[in-house]
Amino acid sequence: MSIHAAQVSDPVLVEVVSDAPQWWEIVGALAPLAVLLAAVLATVTAFATLRQRASADRAALEQKRRADDRAEWWRRTQWAIDAATSLDPIRQEAGVEALLQLSYSDLATEEDRLILDAIWVSNPVANPEDPDAGRPADGAGQ
Repeated sequence: MSIHAAQVSDPVLVEVVSDAPQWWEIVGALAPLAVLLAAVLATVTAFATLRQRASADRAALEQKRRADDRAEWWRRTQWAIDAATSLDPIRQEAGVEALLQLSYSDLATEEDRLILDAIWVSNPVANPEDPDAGRPADGAGQ
């Protein structure tokens, strides 16, 4: 038994020799951080791109809706002009009222209103408040 006790009590000396880490070891240790940073930048870029695309899509849809609304406004205005210049008094009245309502629309531009004013002034049917509208000034039409 004495042999076994001697073997256990002898200390083991271990010498650790360490050099400074090499540059590739440092780069290798930072690689997971670089991958994380690249993933965060890619995510931020993707969200910014999606937000910009969504904004552009909304603007395009709004522009298309506005153009469609204007086209329909113009189609109705053409009908109203034709009706207001009709020989049928009921159709004339409907056309004049439609022109009046269309002129107040948000879809009518300033140029559209000037055109409607020109039609209003030059057409005695469209301008019933002015009985002399559309008649020659010298009375030749009487």
